[in-house]
Amino acid sequence: MKKTLFSLAAFSLLFSQSVSAAEELTLSDVRRIDRLIVRLVDYAEDLHDHYHEHLDGVRHTEKLDRDVTELEKIAQSLRDLSYASPVDGKYAIRLRHDTNEFLQLASRIQMTIDLVSPWVRTQRGRDGLRYMEEDAGDVMILARRIDSYLPVDTKVIDDQAAVLENCVKELYAEYREHLQGYAISRHLDADLRDLNRLVETLHSLAHNKSWNQLDLRLIAGYVDQVIAESDHIEDLLFQQTRLGFRRGDWEGVEHMHDAISDVRASAYLLQHMIDKADPRVRDPRYAPVHHAERRPHRDLHHAETTQPKATQPAQPRPEPPREVRPAIEFGKGGIRFRIVPR
Repeated sequence: MKKTLFSLAAFSLLFSQSVSAAEELTLSDVRRIDRLIVRLVDYAEDLHDHYHEHLDGVRHTEKLDRDVTELEKIAQSLRDLSYASPVDGKYAIRLRHDTNEFLQLASRIQMTIDLVSPWVRTQRGRDGLRYMEEDAGDVMILARRIDSYLPVDTKVIDDQAAVLENCVKELYAEYREHLQGYAISRHLDADLRDLNRLVETLHSLAHNKSWNQLDLRLIAGYVDQVIAESDHIEDLLFQQTRLGFRRGDWEGVEHMHDAISDVRASAYLLQHMIDKADPRVRDPRYAPVHHAERRPHRDLHHAETTQPKATQPAQPRPEPPREVRPAIEFGKGGIRFRIVPR
């Protein structure tokens, strides 16, 4: 039930965006990008060759095969584009789109390698996973180097938010098809509904917004919540795995793990775009300071004038009352003595 992450409609929307930011590429930038693309094609082909040499036919590696095949096709298509197309806005937009797919696919491949590694028992297969992990890391590095030449505009962030929303909907569809009727089903259903509402809100914050209307800090907070929620959902799957699944649902469990990897890869790429658009957004040093209490504002220009209260002189502090003690008198006649105790 896996679907293509980037539909034809989304692809046509990407080409319809403004090319003003894309025209910032210089001729020297394009030459450097072309050299990086050639190396990227080599690494993508090596990645695919390592799969067929070491992991062809191994269970649970079908998605890995699909991802590396798609990565190789995109790399070859981009190489053909760089040779045949003029350097204009459409070239840069296509380059931006394919670079995003490179980053997302390389991240998904690394996650899928971690998922299938427990199922690979032979030394040959483990060597193949190690080679593929190295190649996927090289693909990620090269794609990020190409990405460093490309600007990020609001349309790119909007499109990636739409991709993230589609990945979450795909995850929820996999759950409804395969994993109902288990101990975790009610909890999982509630979490997936919350996650779906979360990405819908996130996409609405980024959809058709200008830079003045786009709150990157708020969007970044929602992306962090998406990653945390997807981690929690995967924990629920691992808990149910220890209890067991119906025999016919194990394929659905694999699809769920694959869909979670898609959600994470999309969220990480959106994080990268936000950091590139404004590095201060996720830097705690630039976080807004919220004061618990603020002094009330007083408008001195429009405040009513009142006469100051007359100050009264300070009253002297009263002395404590002294204890009265009886006097002692003695003597006779006209001479008498009187002693007053202190």
